[in-house]
Amino acid sequence: MHYGRPAPEIKPASWVTREGVSPPPDTKGKVVLIEFWGTHCGSCIAQLPKVRTAARYYADQPFVLIGMHDSHISVPELQKLAEKEEIDYQLAIDRPSTRKGFFGETIRNYNVRGIPSAAVIDQQGNLAYVGYFSQALKTVDRLLKDKATSP
Repeated sequence: MHYGRPAPEIKPASWVTREGVSPPPDTKGKVVLIEFWGTHCGSCIAQLPKVRTAARYYADQPFVLIGMHDSHISVPELQKLAEKEEIDYQLAIDRPSTRKGFFGETIRNYNVRGIPSAAVIDQQGNLAYVGYFSQALKTVDRLLKDKATSP
């Protein structure tokens, strides 16, 4: 992965919200934080409160948070979990990976081998960070601050 270069395309099997299947979010000109996760992952579920808090904290910013679930879940299952966990941010179900050892095709394209993990895309669509959620939030803060102070 090369920071500062165009980020891999976000092309899941399904876009989902608490209401069910949804259109993709508008990410143009926005900072995008992708949280790669799965319901079978204890650390991912434990991190959900932090992810929900981040979604609410940045709600009035030019920002999109996408919870990219691995390919091993159905739309009704993810929708039910989103209702139960009060998830208000955009969710997606990744496409199955074409190669063994990956959780899904988008996750593979971001070279993520373990979940939870996060990626940040800047306002120009370039990759800014891949790694831990806490560091991803620092990257989001920096990108939003840089944009706010630009002439």
